[in-house]
Amino acid sequence: MILAIMEIATNSKYYGMVNSTGSRIFWEVLESIDDLNGVFGNFKAETLRKYWRLISAVKEDEKIINIINEHQKEIDNPLLK
Repeated sequence: MILAIMEIATNSKYYGMVNSTGSRIFWEVLESIDDLNGVFGNFKAETLRKYWRLISAVKEDEKIINIINEHQKEIDNPLLK
């Protein structure tokens, strides 16, 4: 999920998204795209926006990706959610 949020937000123009990733409109439009419901369907636009604000504050995409890959089992553990 974290990597999917990063992909959409950092490559938004590739997906036809023109609004700022910090805007409410960006995440509401994303929520309305049927093809992405399988990925983001369980989350509301405002929740995705909140997650993106936290992720983007780090400013080191490579570091985030490496940490996610290293700790994938712990992150995906349903007991931690």
